[in-house]
Amino acid sequence: RRWRRLTVSHRAEEPLCRECKKHGVVTAGALVDHIVAILDGGAEWNEENLQTLCDRCHQSKRAGEKR
Repeated sequence: RRWRRLTVSHRAEEPLCRECKKHGVVTAGALVDHIVAILDGGAEWNEENLQTLCDRCHQSKRAGEKR
């Protein structure tokens, strides 16, 4: 429940994909992602470690994180 509340709140504040926005593209965000993965020491509940991403950008980011 805590994660659900946090993601709903975050997406209300940042509804667009952050990565697409950096490139001048307007894309609706599909999910909330941890900027620094929790396994890499990222803060799980800190809003500063969250970003909204579209599915494509999230998949691209995840592919780069594979260990």
